Amino acid sequence: MKKLMCLLFSLLLIVCGCMGPGPSHPPASSPALAASPAPNGDTGGDTAILKALLPDKLGYVWQCFGTAECVQTQQVMNGNALQAAMKYKMWLPKLGKKYTFFGLAEYGHKGRLTQKQNAEKGAVYEYRGYYADGKGTAEIFVIRYYVDKERGTVTEKVISNQRGKAEVNSRLHNLVLLKFPLKVNAHWSQKAKLNGQSVTVRATITALDDKKGLVKVKYTATSAKGYYNNTYIEERTFEKGYGMTAFANLMPGRIGISKADSKDPKKLRDAIVQHMFGYTMNKTLP
Repeated sequence: MKKLMCLLFSLLLIVCGCMGPGPSHPPASSPALAASPAPNGDTGGDTAILKALLPDKLGYVWQCFGTAECVQTQQVMNGNALQAAMKYKMWLPKLGKKYTFFGLAEYGHKGRLTQKQNAEKGAVYEYRGYYADGKGTAEIFVIRYYVDKERGTVTEKVISNQRGKAEVNSRLHNLVLLKFPLKVNAHWSQKAKLNGQSVTVRATITALDDKKGLVKVKYTATSAKGYYNNTYIEERTFEKGYGMTAFANLMPGRIGISKADSKDPKKLRDAIVQHMFGYTMNKTLP
């Protein structure tokens, strides 16, 4: 009887909270929880990436990735633009399907895209690829694509690359690839890192063919030391149902054109193209 009374008394103390606080659990907004490292190495993880949209006085936002690197995107879109942006899925490749790319100097890689997260305001996709080129080694790389449904942007971030730098051909870090709605000559600007230096990138939609389901975007970074005319150029082609199907970027150094010929737009363009690295998707190979 005495043991039963002691047990009942102990239960009463627990219910009343008289035995002191239990284990400490930080709330969801606790800095201790927010600072815990994510599996991919970014503080706060992908959920924090989608939420960390900090308005700034110029009417832009800085989209942060849990590190010191952030990208600048436009303010929240109106209802019509938001509806157009929700069509981003048609520009994705078939999820889980492996695609093959071939390019200059025996370059090649293969990989597939999967969805990691999908929420009302954003989504995260992951591309896991491996090299299949003249080096004969299949090093793996991982890229994530962050969709901001409110601002209509798709941002690329390289997570890892077994060949060294967190880059996969593009020299621009945390690049806003697309901004909806898609229109010819539409453009946007952002801050980005290029070979360790901070640059301003201007992206312009140079071609849009709704019948073929094709869009081309040119990315130009000024104040890019080591490149012709201190300008880095990158071009990408996206197709409905396939995602990015072509990539090209300007290599550093001289482009092999005289000062006189550089005044001719066609000759200048040809010289730049000849000095670019690139690859395309082979849609017939697995």
